[in-house]
Amino acid sequence: MRFGIISTGMISGEFTRALQQTPEAEITAVQSRSLENAQAFIEDHQLSALAFTSVEELCGSEQVDAVYIASPNSLHASHALTAISAGKHVVVEKPAVWNPAQWDQVFAAAQQAKVLVFEAARHIYEPAHEIIREALASQTPATVRMNFSQYSSRWDAVLAGEEPNIFSLKFGGGALVDLGIYPVYNAVSWFGEPDGINYYPAVTPTGVDSAGTLILTYEDFNVIITIAKNAHSTAPSEILLGKETIRFSSCAGIDRVTRYSKDSEEVLFDSGAEIGSRPLSELMRDEAAFFTEMLSAFQQGTQTDEQIATYRRLTLLSRSVNEICTQARNGAGIFFEGETTEF
Repeated sequence: MRFGIISTGMISGEFTRALQQTPEAEITAVQSRSLENAQAFIEDHQLSALAFTSVEELCGSEQVDAVYIASPNSLHASHALTAISAGKHVVVEKPAVWNPAQWDQVFAAAQQAKVLVFEAARHIYEPAHEIIREALASQTPATVRMNFSQYSSRWDAVLAGEEPNIFSLKFGGGALVDLGIYPVYNAVSWFGEPDGINYYPAVTPTGVDSAGTLILTYEDFNVIITIAKNAHSTAPSEILLGKETIRFSSCAGIDRVTRYSKDSEEVLFDSGAEIGSRPLSELMRDEAAFFTEMLSAFQQGTQTDEQIATYRRLTLLSRSVNEICTQARNGAGIFFEGETTEF
């Protein structure tokens, strides 16, 4: 499967390294607004790839089967539509799009073009994610508490009066769409769609949320999600199941999962690494391998019924997560530039 890479930022570099550990994948094209940056990226990662400054030209290349999009959030939808119109499969970094209206537009275009679109929510392909699902075994939680708080390298710029993309309404930034999307994916994947959505953000001078508490209400329990980009926390997350509790080290990049009670503790998963020490490219290997396998099967027309069902489940999951995050933002008065309340 021949991938083209749109944007040469940090996350593209990590995904590139993940793809390089996937034998069936090859990177054949790289795009950046600067030809020098594209060529430097190719050299730094020792790629045999074409360099482009135009998204349209990369997507039109006969050397590309699928496009990985890691441009600013505000460009995801337009870049995905460009790739789809060129007949390319799409893997787009989270958040894939701003809101459900954009998601429906992108997905409808993909269906018409008979190509696949995946949101790169890496953690749902990690083994620990499925281990937790199996450990729940249809049990109903009493309470779920998830924490994802990482001090942003761009927060100091906000404090200095600047407006980095990740903290800009114009570019679709904020803590919920950047970090909160991970625990929301967990909640919907493990427990289904919630009955109620309430978000209590701390809003920055730039208009987006720097931190917040999201409460997802289910029939018999609540999922309480704490997120922050202006502070750091290593507190674990927990699913309380009455006499037992499932504890996991993080909402993404989970290195350790335990099931414990007052009298015992059982390790369900251990990566063997110090918690939080694994490089991002290693955490992205599972999704890179999954995307390559799925795209190759559909490209060759050898997809199985199970793969078709998996793709449908993932697209519905992505849209559900997007709608929850959009409702949470809009309900708290946070609207991206030009966004309306119409989903």
